[in-house]
Amino acid sequence: AAFKKVDASIAKTQQQLDNLDAVVQRSEAEVLGLQQKLDAFDYDAQQKMEKVSKAQAKANEQIKFLLDASEALKRRVREIGKAVKNNQEEAVQERGDMAVHINRLETTVTAL
Repeated sequence: AAFKKVDASIAKTQQQLDNLDAVVQRSEAEVLGLQQKLDAFDYDAQQKMEKVSKAQAKANEQIKFLLDASEALKRRVREIGKAVKNNQEEAVQERGDMAVHINRLETTVTAL
């Protein structure tokens, strides 16, 4: 009878060990599946970060180009502004010279 109790206890313990082995195997399979999902997620995140990084670099290049173009445009506007001012001053001077010349002509014509 004692052997039957020991045998029953051994069988029960063996059943518990078998159940634990099954749980461990399922847990290991779940961990493996989760690790694969994590690896895939990490890969996707890395790919997206590379795309974002490339897009950011391109945007930075475009911003630099636009800033450079803006500075060049400002310089050109200043140059044109100076040229226009010089042309106006020359036109005013020329108008004054022509007025003096016309007055001389009028004086000469009147004297004749």
